[in-house]
Amino acid sequence: MRPPRLRAFTLLEMVVVLAIIGVMASLALPSWRSAQLRGISNDARTVLERLDLQQKRHWQRYARYASAAELPALVTLSDTVAAHYELSVELTPGGYRLSLLSRNADLSSVGLTHWGLWTQSPAEGSQ
Repeated sequence: MRPPRLRAFTLLEMVVVLAIIGVMASLALPSWRSAQLRGISNDARTVLERLDLQQKRHWQRYARYASAAELPALVTLSDTVAAHYELSVELTPGGYRLSLLSRNADLSSVGLTHWGLWTQSPAEGSQ
């Protein structure tokens, strides 16, 4: 009687499977990174909207707009946004401009004025 034969993958089959996985990963990675950057950018807009509400509350209470030091720290609003952006507050007579300045070349800086107008500067990596 013959001993039972063990069935296993050949080296060639393993190399083919690894090559297919490598190709699939190289196709998926740019798409995943793009989705990740869009998510961070959306979080930044949400944080700016929350800071805009804080400014309006501050105006109602004190009849003046808050400086950057009087607004909540970015890290308390979003760890992700705090890691990628820096807050800038420009106070003008009768208004303000909130800006999140990108620390990452792949992300755009975004801003919001007291009129509700959005501004966005292109990412350095997109040129």
